[in-house]
Amino acid sequence: MVFLVVISIISLIIFLKIPISFKILIENTHIVIKLYNFTLFDTLNKPKVSKNIKNKNSKRKNTSNISLPEIQEIFQRISSNKFKPSIKHYLSLHLGLEDSCTLALLYGSLYNFSPIIYAILNSFFNIKDYNFIITPHFNQKILNVEIKSIIYASIANIIYIGAIISIFLMHNKFNKIKSNKFKEA
Repeated sequence: MVFLVVISIISLIIFLKIPISFKILIENTHIVIKLYNFTLFDTLNKPKVSKNIKNKNSKRKNTSNISLPEIQEIFQRISSNKFKPSIKHYLSLHLGLEDSCTLALLYGSLYNFSPIIYAILNSFFNIKDYNFIITPHFNQKILNVEIKSIIYASIANIIYIGAIISIFLMHNKFNKIKSNKFKEA
């Protein structure tokens, strides 16, 4: 009896969807990133870092072992996955310029990004709710962006996606080693 209770609790924990809430706020030059109600990043509280001039001229080496075709293949495998986490996404943009004509053109151009953002999110998540709101403010210079998202993911979702990525990377690494042995012979 105790065994059944333990198994049922473990399976409930593994398959229960956990909501992960995050928010990004941008007001002119102030940026705040929050996970639940904890502030992860705030530009007002950011300490100033002195830049080293010597490191500025040095070139950065590419340390990644993953090539662009491999990233595209991982993206395709995740997007065709049936067991994706679900998301509720809300994006609100308050935009204002002093020139009404430019604002009208920018407003129309930005509204064309809504299906692009939806398609990108849909490739990684099952979308439950999606809101994309742009509010124009004429004759005012304003830029306020608010992004709220709640991701519902279970531990099983995370393990499954991690397994897809790791199996693909191990398979690719094995094929590279195998092809290098044939080239040497």
